[in-house]
Amino acid sequence: MDGSVVLLGGVFLVICVSIYFLPAVIALCRGHRSLGTVLFVNLLSGWTGLGWLVCIVWAFRGEGFSRRRLTSRRHTKLIAARRGQLAERIGAGMRQ
Repeated sequence: MDGSVVLLGGVFLVICVSIYFLPAVIALCRGHRSLGTVLFVNLLSGWTGLGWLVCIVWAFRGEGFSRRRLTSRRHTKLIAARRGQLAERIGAGMRQ
């Protein structure tokens, strides 16, 4: 076998696997609540085409993680303090 054929086959395989798992990657990037389930369904039924379409629609339509679950209390207090400082600056600017 020629080396270029093997290289081309490897590139083709990487592209196919990337497209196959695209719904799971989209769900991951969007912080989907059901990422594990999307990945599992994609893995088992993505090859059917219809399963892949269901997974990609599900990945785009699902809600992401709620911010409350991802932020720590310390981080939440810091955000609240910064919002308060910003509100004070805006209020001081409007009084002038």
